[in-house]
Amino acid sequence: MNGSGSVVVTGGAGFIGSHVASLLQQRDRQPIVLDNLQSGNPSNLQRDVPLIVDDAGRIDAWPTAARNASAIVHLAAMPAVQDTVERPLESHTANFVLTQHLVEAARRYGIPRIVYASTAAVYGNTGQAEQHEDDATDPLTPYAIDKHAGERYLRFAAEQYGLETVTLRFFNVYGPRQNPSSPYSGVLTQFSSRLIRNQPIVIYGDGQQTRDFVYVGDVAQVVVDAATQASRWPAGPINVGTGTSVDLLQVVGVFSDLLGRAPQVQHEPARTGDVRDSKANVDRLHAAWGNTPQTSLRDGLHALIDWMQTPAQG
Repeated sequence: MNGSGSVVVTGGAGFIGSHVASLLQQRDRQPIVLDNLQSGNPSNLQRDVPLIVDDAGRIDAWPTAARNASAIVHLAAMPAVQDTVERPLESHTANFVLTQHLVEAARRYGIPRIVYASTAAVYGNTGQAEQHEDDATDPLTPYAIDKHAGERYLRFAAEQYGLETVTLRFFNVYGPRQNPSSPYSGVLTQFSSRLIRNQPIVIYGDGQQTRDFVYVGDVAQVVVDAATQASRWPAGPINVGTGTSVDLLQVVGVFSDLLGRAPQVQHEPARTGDVRDSKANVDRLHAAWGNTPQTSLRDGLHALIDWMQTPAQG
């Protein structure tokens, strides 16, 4: 199914969702954004993108959103890992029960395809140099546990109800529009915000933990292709990363080079549920998409810093 209908983007006024909505529009595919605006911001969207302010878990919110829709991109979530540790019941509702409601909406309104945003956190601490989709999973936090349960439920929905589903395991996504004021925003956004203000940055642990940082513009391309080019994508799961990793001290070095000064670094104890090392095996992504994310860390951080330095973010 490579349908030409609209695409419903849950959480579409948020960080990743707004990039997905913009790219859909650029490709002449109408995005319909469904967002309760608890963390999303309408200013992230272009003015002519339809926005339905409601909870994606309410079936009553769907009659307008679902009209002529050919796919759902499910990005709405409670993504702050530490929040989910402190409020696990809310995490379960936002990160798993909501997914069940979306399956029901797809069934009720005849939307044939769901693209589901999962996370590399489902792997846990594998002790391996890279994570492959066939590896055993060991989610360590309520966020990762609920996302993993969502993956399993989407697999059930595909087998039982005949829905087309794609599960994308995002690695560490960064870039413009990630809220710098949130204490739970991505580490690169937090670093950027503090460095621009000449404040010390905080690293939890020794700084040698590694991450596969993937630029949000590349992620949006993957998501849009998965939503609109169904025949090319298996049911998943599929890693979405660069296939490379860097440690946080290396990241500090790139920031130092871009900003022309060495930042102050403060170390704090490692946080509960933090994974030590993370790097995507991207063979399956390359087979489905025909490519892998190409934005270098330096170029992506440059774009992030430019966005952070715009007056609207100051």
